Order: sequence, then structure tokens, then C-alpha cells
Amino acid sequence: MRVAGYFRGRTGSCAIATNRIVERIDARTYLHSNCSVQMISPGDYERFVLPYERRLAERLQPYGIHHCGHNMHLFAGRYAQTPASLFDIGWGSDVAACREALLSSFFSLRLSPVRMLQCTPDEIAADTETLLSRAGPVDQTALCCINMDYGTPDTNIRAMYEVVQRYRGRASEVTLET
Repeated sequence: MRVAGYFRGRTGSCAIATNRIVERIDARTYLHSNCSVQMISPGDYERFVLPYERRLAERLQPYGIHHCGHNMHLFAGRYAQTPASLFDIGWGSDVAACREALLSSFFSLRLSPVRMLQCTPDEIAADTETLLSRAGPVDQTALCCINMDYGTPDTNIRAMYEVVQRYRGRASEVTLET
């Protein structure tokens, strides 16, 4: 808490390196990297980690949770017990179940960089459509695909972008982060 507070005091931010979308939403947001949470059970998370997560969330407002794993939907109800307002949702998670548990939160949805590299533009468009259609309010949703490898086809990036543009007309603002 002290380290995050120090950086926030000096720079106005403390988590942009985890996901740059923080800067567009509220640069002061502390985005807690829960990358290893996917390796434990939801029960163990609730018992051993959630009390500390709540403490961090209460003291480091605004607060967000980065869950890059494919199973955030298993933890969403527990995450709802924190005062977090932003969730970075990993590829493969059930976005609709996450929205059901986290109704008013901002979602940053992650596309798979492996699929971006290996799939066809039509498959990428379908992935993007599926994520956005299940995310709930478009104005509470961003889309990102970090760690794309060299050789990722421009046509796949364009396919993603075109779907986002269709959704853009449905909200006051849709943010695209790549």
C-alpha cells in the first residue's frame, strides 16, 4: 500500500504498466495483478486472499483487479465483495457470468494473442463480437490484446477493429487498446 501510494503521489498513477486502459479510465487506479489467482481454488482465494484484497481495495481507491486467467467467472462473485470498479478479464473467461456478478464495473476484455496470430480474420471478428456482446454496457467496456507476436496479420487486427467500430455507434465511447 505504501509503495503504490508513493508512486501515485509522485506520478499520479501506479498501475499503467499492468494495462494502459487505466490511464483512459482513471490514472489513479491501482490495478492489482492477480495473475496467480487462477492457480488456486475459489475457496482458497476466499479464505486466504480475499481478506487482503479487500484491505487493499479499501485503501487504494480507485481499485481494479487484473485477472488474466481463463477462469475469472469462478472468482467474480468473490471479487464483487471488494470495492473494485475495474476488472481486466482474461481470454477464455465467461464474460457474461462476470457481468452478472459485477454489474456496474468497467471491463477490460482480453483477446488471445495466440489466436490473433494463428486464426483467420473471420475467427477474430467472431471472437471480438462474442466478447463485446457478452460484456454488457458498451460504455463500460474496453478491448485489449497485449503481447501480440511479430507476424500477427494486419488483417486480424483490422477484423477486430471493424467489430469495435460497429459497437462504437452503440455507446458514447468505446476504447480500443492494442
